[in-house]
Formats: sequence, structure tokens, C-alpha cells
Amino acid sequence: MSPSVAEGALQTWLAEAATQRQQPPHLELLAEHVLMTGVLSAMDREAATMVNGGPLRLEFWQDVVDFNGNFVHLSHRVKEESHLIPAMLAAGVLPADHEQAIRREHQAAKDLTLSLCDGVGEGDWEQVQRLVSLYVFRMRAHMSHEESSLLSHATRLSTAALARLRAGFDAVEAAALRGRSRLEIRRLAERISSASATR
Repeated sequence: MSPSVAEGALQTWLAEAATQRQQPPHLELLAEHVLMTGVLSAMDREAATMVNGGPLRLEFWQDVVDFNGNFVHLSHRVKEESHLIPAMLAAGVLPADHEQAIRREHQAAKDLTLSLCDGVGEGDWEQVQRLVSLYVFRMRAHMSHEESSLLSHATRLSTAALARLRAGFDAVEAAALRGRSRLEIRRLAERISSASATR
């Protein structure tokens, strides 16, 4: 999807009140991809700095783990796996092999995130750098794959299915963010991006 569509989706994602959301599910997930892309770029920059002799900055990586663990894997991924994918399979708009590929990609990213937590906790900059390279590469490819094969077909769901998704997405986000607002998540992503950009 085009950058202007993605940026517009992000602005709507930020503006909608938690109790009155109307944004279509595929645009909500696309908006979240915009935030994720910024964090991936920041991770890439920070890892490159470490390769060139920079320190392992624990505060930066703790923010990355917070964003990827609590937002990407507990909210974004669950919206897709527990709600969007089943709805698309039930409607016959997603081939089963695409479902399995997406679930494998999600599990690989989750495993890398858990390993990254360990590397950060141990202060092992070489492990962190290696894991970041893998994570960034896989996630960029994964998001591109999702946008072309998953999100682009979500528009074919019925109005009733979209309403169920809206309710499901809201419940997932409320449980995962535990009182944090979308604005706080955006600020976390911006803090990560600006911290890597100012080095």
C-alpha cells in the first residue's frame, strides 16, 4: 500500500477514541506497520552503531523489547492470528497455505524477540547485533508479505465480519496495553527512533 495511505491510516489510528473506533481492520493493522517500520529502522541503526564500537545501551534496547514484546506480539500479532486470519479463512478469502506461512513468520519473530530479551538482559552486544539483523530482515519481509496477501484481501470481508473484527481488535488491544494509550505507544516508538537517530 502507498505511503500516503499508510500515513493516513496512522493518523486515524491515533485520533480514534478507544470506545468509538471505526477504522477498518486492515487499515488499523497497516497503521501499526508504520510504527513498527520506524522501530525496525531504529534497531538497524543502533545495531550498526554497536558494530562500529558503540556501547550496548540498555535503556534503548529495553524500550525496543517493550515495544516488540508488549505491542507487536501481544497486540498486533494477536489481532491477526486470533481474529483477522480466522475471519478470512471462514469467508474463503485467505488460502490455508498463506495462513500457515504467516503463523510461522509470527512464531519466528516471537522467538527472536525472546532471544533478544535474553541478549539485552545479559549485556551481550554481539548476540543483540546478530539477532537484530535477523529480526529486522524477517520482519520487513513479513510485513510486506502481509500487506500484499493478508491486508489487501481483508477488504473482501462482510460488514458483519468487519464489525466482529472491530470488537475483537478492541478487546485484544485493551488487554495487551493494560491502560496504556495509543499515543503512549506512538511516543515509545518515537523515543526509540529519536534515540537511535541522535547518535
